[in-house]
Amino acid sequence: MEAAMERIYLYVPPEEYAEVKASGACWDDYSKRWYVDQDRASATWSRWMGDGEEGEFGIESEEAFVAAAKTSCSNCGEEIKRVCV
Repeated sequence: MEAAMERIYLYVPPEEYAEVKASGACWDDYSKRWYVDQDRASATWSRWMGDGEEGEFGIESEEAFVAAAKTSCSNCGEEIKRVCV
């Protein structure tokens, strides 16, 4: 039996989904996140791998997922951090 490949999850804003998909990233239906296999990680996806200022901000459990991302406010256009559970 072959071991499962380690995944690297990407932090992709919704407006960039088409671009990350075209670059070859895969969608995980269970966690609702984009990922690449560890052996395929390259500079292609570096902009979605986090900025290094914070640790990984996604928290998983069997009951819930917590994620945060920077996005633009729909009212004023200012950059905000959005947290979803």
